[in-house]
Amino acid sequence: MARIKTQVLARVAAGAATNNTFYYYLDMQEAGTHFQKAGVQFEWTPGGTGTVTVTIEATVQDDGTAAASCAYRDITTGTFGVASWTDDFMAIDNAERLACFRHIRVKVVTLTTDANTAWTLYAKQIA
Repeated sequence: MARIKTQVLARVAAGAATNNTFYYYLDMQEAGTHFQKAGVQFEWTPGGTGTVTVTIEATVQDDGTAAASCAYRDITTGTFGVASWTDDFMAIDNAERLACFRHIRVKVVTLTTDANTAWTLYAKQIA
């Protein structure tokens, strides 16, 4: 039987958004489970002039280093066929291209946020 894990990686409310770079992590080998597929959905409310750029990065580094300290490489183009996203999107890996990675990192870069800027990032993994 397949194990499915769903989670909200980020929920940034209007008024709480800042201009910054944010990283959100998916553990592909959590608690003895090796996830074969993963997907993320990003919902973005820019406010008046807010902009966002989202990329997917990954590492195979599996030497006990904490996820936030591993060496990551951008895999957005090679895995999903686009350099980045600048609005709402879904990135689904049904081909199991993410299966060999130890950690997946979603990089969110926000600029010119205002009181109406908000975003939510959902993830699902399947073993």
